[in-house]
Amino acid sequence: MFYSTVILYMAHEMKTQKILYIITKSNWGGAQAYVYALATVAKEAGTDVVVALGGTGGKDAAPGELAKRLADAGVRVVIIPSLMRDMSLMSDVRAYRELLRIIKKERPTVVHVNSSKAGGISALAGRVLGVKRIIFTAHGLPHEEPRPFFSRALIWIATYATVLLSTKTIVLSQQQFLATPALFVRRKRLVCIPNGIEPYELFPRATARGKCIEQKLGLAQYSRWVVSTAELNRNKNINVLIDAFVRVAHDTPDVALVLFNEGDQHGALAKQARRAKLEDRIFFMGFVEQVHKLLYSADIFVLSSEKEGFPFALLEAGIAKCPVVATDVGGVSELINTNENGILVTPGNTVALSNALTDLLTHTQRARELGTALSKRVREKFSQQEMIARTFALYSSADI
Repeated sequence: MFYSTVILYMAHEMKTQKILYIITKSNWGGAQAYVYALATVAKEAGTDVVVALGGTGGKDAAPGELAKRLADAGVRVVIIPSLMRDMSLMSDVRAYRELLRIIKKERPTVVHVNSSKAGGISALAGRVLGVKRIIFTAHGLPHEEPRPFFSRALIWIATYATVLLSTKTIVLSQQQFLATPALFVRRKRLVCIPNGIEPYELFPRATARGKCIEQKLGLAQYSRWVVSTAELNRNKNINVLIDAFVRVAHDTPDVALVLFNEGDQHGALAKQARRAKLEDRIFFMGFVEQVHKLLYSADIFVLSSEKEGFPFALLEAGIAKCPVVATDVGGVSELINTNENGILVTPGNTVALSNALTDLLTHTQRARELGTALSKRVREKFSQQEMIARTFALYSSADI
């Protein structure tokens, strides 16, 4: 793995430190890719690194893909079975006690927490034990999710408490910078560091499609694919994407919808596809390792989310020169400008989403131009090297 001399020098300077990364879920996604990049580069430069993580979301769930990849890279992993996405008083108390034990044992100089759930519990444990550098990366703001008012208020308070307990909070976009709860907190304690990506080699289109067809033979009869790699959960609005595809499918018989990844909404979404009589045109691929290397298979890439921070999936789509239709949420508009390098639509708007898909399927040359423009912007403006360098700088910054 190649990294710039600057990054490796900065990591070399951290050899006297010990970094404990903490993240709630270990299934693979943008937040997990972020932790993996930071942890592996720090380890490569000789820093003592440990990653503590939960399972794939539920109580006592098995460790996911992140745990496997870290172990393969030689990064030490500590599993916390009680660390789970949803709120549960007993599980949260157990997770807090386990984090206290881990921090006492590991004695890190830096605790870098990721995601709101792990963030609050870990930041509190770190403060109780006197850790001087607690970095919180807010990959998304859960109080912006569609929830009952009372739940959103409690989550806002919890996020605010995490910001207070952390010495620095990293946000991924300017939108998130303004939306992060920081009442009476000096704004200099918040820093915007967008996600970045390192260019990589993709499978050629024919190879990528062949690998997918091996799993789902029915894909072979469709010449154009609309692709999403989002986790199948409530925040990703895949139900809206399916409704939009129903409208598209009527006039475009050569198009399939290809959904990579898994999630707790899989069963409900499969039923939705059957009700629409499109189970032979909507393909649930499940979790596929290194799906980002298969993205030349896509004619259009879709992000239909209700909530995002700064989606790593769109950076992967950019590397693959995919024409993109995405919802205007979080920091998405800081990457995509409508009709310049993609199309933005309002979240939850089925008609707007279906119209955008139809537009790009109809105007293929324009679609290719948008994909090329997105690739250029991603490669020029969203460097993983810069993201890592700026993050490492916080670990030893005097401004804490």
